[in-house]
Amino acid sequence: SLGPATAKVMAEALDLHTVGDLLHHYPRRYAERGELTTLADLPLDEHVTVVARVADARVLTFNGSKGRGQRLEVTITDGSGRLQLVFFGKGVHKPHHDLLPGTRAMFAGKVSLFNRRLQLAHPSYELLRGDGEEAVDVWAGALIPIYPATAKLESWKIAKAVDAVLPSAVEALDPLPDALREGRGLAQLPDALRLIHRPRTKADIATARERLKWDEAFVLQVALAVHEPGRRFDEDVVAMTAAAGATRYAELAVAERQSFTSAGVCQAGDVLGLIEGDVAVIGKDLHQTARTVLDRMLSAGGELVTLVVADDAPPGLAPDLEAHVRRGYLAVDTTTYHAGTGAPPLLIGVE
Repeated sequence: SLGPATAKVMAEALDLHTVGDLLHHYPRRYAERGELTTLADLPLDEHVTVVARVADARVLTFNGSKGRGQRLEVTITDGSGRLQLVFFGKGVHKPHHDLLPGTRAMFAGKVSLFNRRLQLAHPSYELLRGDGEEAVDVWAGALIPIYPATAKLESWKIAKAVDAVLPSAVEALDPLPDALREGRGLAQLPDALRLIHRPRTKADIATARERLKWDEAFVLQVALAVHEPGRRFDEDVVAMTAAAGATRYAELAVAERQSFTSAGVCQAGDVLGLIEGDVAVIGKDLHQTARTVLDRMLSAGGELVTLVVADDAPPGLAPDLEAHVRRGYLAVDTTTYHAGTGAPPLLIGVE
């Protein structure tokens, strides 16, 4: 669990109020320890990794204390420049023992400025001994999530908070219909959350983003259609999740090649209408195919149609479908959202 001070800063600075909010606070990028930065080109306030040798190290004592008043200053060099590392208090003992002059190691931390000199305060490090190349491969291969942060709450503190709540991701309710998820080969929500926060490879990141993109492009749009501003937040979430789970869905896509489908043989360029993940309609025109798909879905009943239209879909698609529903289904409401470019031309939800 998170401490009250951390929770307060998250709420005030980042508008993160619940475990769910934190789990959906995704890293904005990933740093690789293997992306080594030379000492001559260190960017201020960025997380960097360098490989260097210890040039010298000294322990300073202040305030007359033998413990907490100690400061270890280590100077490292990679041939292009020099950088100071600092450790304080009880944290000086291990690095003082490890970081002897001539020792080669990898150092990772955030670059700061002190007395007009760049430094790393309490950096993490890995000693490189005889098996240095293997150590570099293992340690440098880690992906470091960099979170949207504020001056009051740094990225690494958010990462620690995520570590504390990430086990609860297994309890996350997956609002995406099983047929849609399985038909598209998408990861389950708990797995996607784990992979987006703690990926082992870049492929893990791609898998997570592909899944979470669908949450944003489809499920949230459908859920927003039943949002009531006057309703309590927790009641609204229950209603929105239930609506998303009860929604039947369809997708329109363009065939890339000739292939056999559940609705017959399609040719490259044909418009495919997929209902619950299966090809149900094959057409030549996106407008006409969409109307046919809508009719088939509404034949089983429905009170609300949600259209998610890509920005690069054919002009007039949304107005055409809205008019089609008004003409043929007087008791059915229609809501339209836009999904940006690159999304499927049309997603349809009926509930």
